[in-house]
Amino acid sequence: MSTCVLVVGCYRCGTSAVAGMLHKIGVNMGKKFDPPNANNPRGYWEDIEFKNLHKAFLEGEDYEKLYLEHIQDRKSSHVTWGIKDPRLCMMLPIVTERLDNSDVNHKVIECVRSPWEIAQSLTKSVGSKVNWLPYVRQHVDQKVENLVRYKGQKLALTFDEIFKPDALDRIASFVNKEVTTDAREWIDGTSEILWDGASDGEIYETEMPGDPD
Repeated sequence: MSTCVLVVGCYRCGTSAVAGMLHKIGVNMGKKFDPPNANNPRGYWEDIEFKNLHKAFLEGEDYEKLYLEHIQDRKSSHVTWGIKDPRLCMMLPIVTERLDNSDVNHKVIECVRSPWEIAQSLTKSVGSKVNWLPYVRQHVDQKVENLVRYKGQKLALTFDEIFKPDALDRIASFVNKEVTTDAREWIDGTSEILWDGASDGEIYETEMPGDPD
């Protein structure tokens, strides 16, 4: 039976670093990813197909058949694979129900960061003079509510912990994978780049109306 590792966390929580580590130790995170940019120089490791389907679901569109086909494709191709998308904060029960119905095991790695730091980081990375805090709190509150009800295995990592030397070992142990030299070198070269200095960001009064991507 295949297993899907769900990386659950709001934007700017270290989800990209976690997904990158997973991919480097043999957890297939997708076929096609958004290219690296100034905000994530080491890549997002976010499967574009699942990301677009999640967007469509939240906008009320019905792509149920296509979503199940994507799950079956990953299930037939990989023993252990993963999905990383900040929208999982809102959609976790929807996704896990479809994994259950497809006979796919699942477990969650939760990425934790304070809403204030996330909002500051978004302000700094996106560059818009808007208040991200209400948007962030909505996503974080929904994530917490969904994870309280989640009955599968969970590993929670704070933003600080993700960049500590033992994070890769903890993640590898959780998903029953060996730590590779490639993964070790990748995260060693990633930690300083991805540390975003969120305290340099500001909080503005105008609220953000939608997702940053």
